[in-house]
Amino acid sequence: MMRLRQQMLTFIAIIMIVLFAAGLLLMQLTAHMVVVSQLGHFCQSLVMIFLMVGLLVSILGMVSVQRLSKRLQTIQEGTRCIARGDYKTTLAANGHDEISDLAQAINLLSNTLTHQKQEIDTQTAQYRTLMANAAHEMRTPLTTISGIVEGLQYDVIAEQDKLHAYAMIKNEADRLARLVKHTLDYGRLQQGQIRLQRQTFDVTPLINALIDQLSDKARLAKDHLIYEQAAPVIIHADQDYFIQILYNLVNNAIQFTANGTITIKTWREARQTLIRISDTGIGMTSAQVTKIWEPYYKADPTRIQSGETGLGLAIVRQLVQAHGGTISVHSVVGQGTIFAVTLPDLPENQ
Repeated sequence: MMRLRQQMLTFIAIIMIVLFAAGLLLMQLTAHMVVVSQLGHFCQSLVMIFLMVGLLVSILGMVSVQRLSKRLQTIQEGTRCIARGDYKTTLAANGHDEISDLAQAINLLSNTLTHQKQEIDTQTAQYRTLMANAAHEMRTPLTTISGIVEGLQYDVIAEQDKLHAYAMIKNEADRLARLVKHTLDYGRLQQGQIRLQRQTFDVTPLINALIDQLSDKARLAKDHLIYEQAAPVIIHADQDYFIQILYNLVNNAIQFTANGTITIKTWREARQTLIRISDTGIGMTSAQVTKIWEPYYKADPTRIQSGETGLGLAIVRQLVQAHGGTISVHSVVGQGTIFAVTLPDLPENQ
């Protein structure tokens, strides 16, 4: 900044010296000219006017340099504030010159950095909460495994109960593995680190295979799984994630339904695929419905005993939103719950 000011002041000084020297030269030439006195007076007047104009230009130049230097100093201070992390800095950009354009560009950069910082702070807080909840959830299976192993180590578990103890260790270890996997999946979803591999496929064979996969679990709960379909339903989505969405929803319905019916219905409407999964289970209160999308939320504490991580529905909503879709829930205590998913058709490059 100082270097620019010095260069411009030096340039003005040179102009003044040149103008002054030119004026002196003209005066000397005028004094030696053999002309009539009127011409001499005219030349002298012309020289004086020339010097006055030069002086006025020099003064205006110095004022312009001072204004330019002050504006550049303001921009310099603003950029230093941004470099220190003060992204709320705003520069005046009221003119229509290059410096005003520079100030507008710096303001745009400051606003962009502010939004990015807010996103980073939000993601950091979410990540810390996620890790804290994960650590809390991992404590239960680890404590169970540690207690059983200690009982086996000191031979305090009866011989006829050891097979059951081994089975409990395996169940808790499997639950711990699911918890770690679901936590990592949810973390990647929150940070937008998944990439959908969209393809076109018929959902019918996938849902039939899912029903076969969960039939034993439904049979233990004395539930009936029904798939209602009037015509083939062709969808454009990520097949693996689509299966995960259905699996989590149907599996959730089985857990909260006993001696009941779970119905899956799919159909096409206005360039989108609609999926409805309804059950005749215990239902949920309005307060529970508002919290079911929260990670690690358990509407029923017995879900811990059944090996659930409390991340299933949170992952479902993230996957549905990643497809550009929506999911809603309607539930009545003692009557059951309905989950409705809408997945729009999108181009393959999205």
